[in-house]
Amino acid sequence: MPNQYNRYFINLIACNTHCAINGKEAIGRCKIETRANDGKIYIWVQNLKPNIYDIYLINANKNDVKIGELKVDMRGYAELNFDFNAENILNTGININDINVIAFTLPDKKNEIIMEGYKNQKIEWQNNFKSKINENENKKINETEVKTNEPETKVNNTDETFKEIAGKINKELKALENYKFMSEDELQNLDTKKNDELDYIFQHNTPMSPFQNQKKEIKWVRLALKELSCLPIDSWTLMNHPFIFSAYYKNKHMLLGKNISNSEYILGLPDTYQPEYKTLMSKLGFVQFKSCQDKKAMKNDHGYWLMPIYF
Repeated sequence: MPNQYNRYFINLIACNTHCAINGKEAIGRCKIETRANDGKIYIWVQNLKPNIYDIYLINANKNDVKIGELKVDMRGYAELNFDFNAENILNTGININDINVIAFTLPDKKNEIIMEGYKNQKIEWQNNFKSKINENENKKINETEVKTNEPETKVNNTDETFKEIAGKINKELKALENYKFMSEDELQNLDTKKNDELDYIFQHNTPMSPFQNQKKEIKWVRLALKELSCLPIDSWTLMNHPFIFSAYYKNKHMLLGKNISNSEYILGLPDTYQPEYKTLMSKLGFVQFKSCQDKKAMKNDHGYWLMPIYF
């Protein structure tokens, strides 16, 4: 389909505790959107030590492509937007559909993985990646040694080099002019399969009333753990996360909410509120805890961790 649209959300997990700041856990998220051959990646991180980090995309065959650098400010925060060809990322021949891993490294310590995230299931990739990095570093060293022994020559084609650079910049500017962003109306008409599955859930699952004085425009239904696969989220990570797994089987259900006024969806995980879990749940995408009682959540209150669901 020429206008096929896909969206993925990847939670980024810290691999190195020494790169966090203020004693907080470094967290982040990556969103990947593609329509036909046009792709966009949006990344944000927080609580990460100020530095410049290299960003790699890695596929199931353990081939990698560096897409850029993430510059983290003194607050420990950074964002990155990157546009790419979905079928041929940076002319490497790697298709975004085959990408499964996103990873951060330090430029001066490429063998040190700082953060990682998985689009689908977790794979073993680090050993292969580190071996390739070592090979590349050894190759650069050897090339440097060879150049050192060669007689110095002067380059006289400066004007030609500037012409080449100007030509490349002009070509990139023209490509940007032709890039078309999706309107809100277009977004609402894409990926209807997920909407159909969610509509089926609301028609057939048991209605719930989990909150006192809950808003009438939000309808809630009971959700089984296996039904997470119907949602546009990283269901594999959630279904296999010990905290999610334990909370589900302790309470025997999850929630799915729908705001009938704007068709927004919300995922709810039942639990008793413990403030020390806020960072963990935020990393998984649950941005709020709502008490079942009509009051501000306090320690040990019964309620739900809530995750907004985006299309």
